Amino acid sequence: MATQDEPFRTTVPGELVVDLEHLGLIETELAALGVDHSVKETHELLGLALLSGFGESEAALDGVLHELRRRFSGRFGGWFPELGKQRVADLVRPAGPKPMSEGLPEPADPVVIPTPEAGGPTVRVGVVDTPVYHHESLPEEWVTADEWGTGVPDVPRAGHGTFVTSLIRQGAPRAHVSVRGALKGLENTADAWDAAVAIVELGQRVDVLNLSFAAYTEDGEAPLVIRRAIERVPSGVLVVAAAGNHGDVIGLVRGRTSRSPSYPAAMPRVVAVGSSGLIGSTGSAVEPGSETLSEFTPKLPWVDRTTRGVAVTGAVPGGWATWSGTSFAAARVTGLVADQMATAGVSAADALELIESLVPVFEWTGEA
Repeated sequence: MATQDEPFRTTVPGELVVDLEHLGLIETELAALGVDHSVKETHELLGLALLSGFGESEAALDGVLHELRRRFSGRFGGWFPELGKQRVADLVRPAGPKPMSEGLPEPADPVVIPTPEAGGPTVRVGVVDTPVYHHESLPEEWVTADEWGTGVPDVPRAGHGTFVTSLIRQGAPRAHVSVRGALKGLENTADAWDAAVAIVELGQRVDVLNLSFAAYTEDGEAPLVIRRAIERVPSGVLVVAAAGNHGDVIGLVRGRTSRSPSYPAAMPRVVAVGSSGLIGSTGSAVEPGSETLSEFTPKLPWVDRTTRGVAVTGAVPGGWATWSGTSFAAARVTGLVADQMATAGVSAADALELIESLVPVFEWTGEA
C-alpha cells in the first residue's frame, strides 16, 4: 500500500499568481520589500498576472506571501489583493488494484462509434487533458486539437486524452470535440497557469467542458488561477471534472490524502464525478456496471454524481483498451450530456437531469 509521500511538488518554485487589476500596487510593495521578480505573463480573460524570479525556496515564497498580505491588510483595514502560489495540475492517474497505484490499460476489442447523419444538430465539447493522438475513432471532422501526438508514446498515461476523447465520442457521436493538450512531459502535468488558460479560452466556445485532471493545495483552498478560470467560463457551459482517484490512499501520496479536495472538481459550479464499479486484485472489473462506489473514489460531500468508471473501453494510441478511473467516469458523463443535448435539444443543465438514472446523484453518508 502507498503509505508515504512520493517526491511530488504541488507548487511551481519561485512563481506567484496575482490579480492583474492590482499588479501595480503589488509590484510597488515588492519593490519596497527589496524582492526581485519579473512579470512572466499576463492574461486579460483570467484577469491575472504570473510573476517569477522568487527563487527555489518554498519557505521564502511563503514569507513573501505572508508579508504582502500583512502589509496590505494593515494599510487597508484587512483587505489585500488576490494573490497565491503557482500550482501544479496533475493528471488524474488511472486507478489500479492498490491505493494510488497506476492501473495500466489492458488490450480490448474495438468499439464501433456510429457515423452521424449529415446535417443534424451538433454539440461543442471541450477537453483539457494530455495531447490527443490520431486514431481511427477520432476523425478530424469531429475532433480538433491544438496539438496532435504522433506514433505510440512510451508512457501509457500519455494516451489519457485520447482515451477520454474517445469515451465522449462513444456517448455522443454528434459531439464536436476540441482538445487542448495542456498536460505534457514525462509526468503529464502542467503548470496550473497553463491549464487555467486552456480552461478559460476553450470555455468561451463550447457547451460542455471536460476536465479530467486535478490540482491540490496544502490548505485545501482552491488555487487562485484555477478558481478564476472556472469563474470566467460562461454560466451556460456545463463543467464536468474527475473527482480524483485518491479515495483509498493511506497517509500522504503525491500531495494528497483521502480527504483532500480536488480542484476544479470540488468547486461549487463544477459537476464532480466519481466512479462506480469495483476493481479486483488483478485490476480487472469484478462488477462492471455495479452501483457500488469504486474504492478509489473520494467519499466526500463535494462529489456530485457517479457512473461506471471501471474497465471501460476506449481508444489508446495504436489500438483499444480498457482502463479505470474517475477521469473516465467524468468523460462518460460528458458524452451522455452531449448526446442528450443533441437528441433532445435541451441545455446542458437540463441534459444532466435527464440522465440521472445513468448518472445518479452521489449521496454522502458522512464517511470520509
